[in-house]
Amino acid sequence: MEKEFTTRLNFLGPFEQVEIEMELPEDAHVTLQVYDDTGREFATILHNKAYKAGVHRIEFDLSEYNPGTAAQFHGNQSERKSSGFYFYRLQAQGQLKSYVDTKRLMIDHESF
Repeated sequence: MEKEFTTRLNFLGPFEQVEIEMELPEDAHVTLQVYDDTGREFATILHNKAYKAGVHRIEFDLSEYNPGTAAQFHGNQSERKSSGFYFYRLQAQGQLKSYVDTKRLMIDHESF
């Protein structure tokens, strides 16, 4: 039976702490981006990172990112995006196939 590409979203406490579990059916280079509700890029979490086939967990805290960049957040709360719905897009490029998954997530900056 052929293995499938799957992802699962988990929150690790405050709603800005996110874990995405992915199952790769083959070795792949993975890019993970987060977009706001208008479709504008909020953060790049991974860019073309190599992973072996199997199950992997990607953990990140969106409060560490400035909107629209992959730069780390340094405490200027006025630069933070507001709470609301966002989307993550996980792309995996394998030798045999390309895989893409997009899911919605809720960011709650007021939980801090």
